[in-house]
Amino acid sequence: MTPRADHTMTVSAPPHPATLAAWIAATVEPGIPALNPAPAGTLRFLFYARASTSEHQDPQTSRAWQLDVAHRLVDRHGTIVGE
Repeated sequence: MTPRADHTMTVSAPPHPATLAAWIAATVEPGIPALNPAPAGTLRFLFYARASTSEHQDPQTSRAWQLDVAHRLVDRHGTIVGE
């Protein structure tokens, strides 16, 4: 909020970062060194999947659909580099 001469306040909407790195940089508290936002497509991700007990879920099928969703989620933002 910014005070004006007539003592009214104006409120501006916060920016909507386009990348995970930009979001992190925008949400870092003052006084904490900010990250340099990575260029689009260079973020590295680790894939972590979990399956319910073997009686309720097939581990191979569960891993396959979770990995597919993860690839679609990080597409154009980076690469999955490990599991």
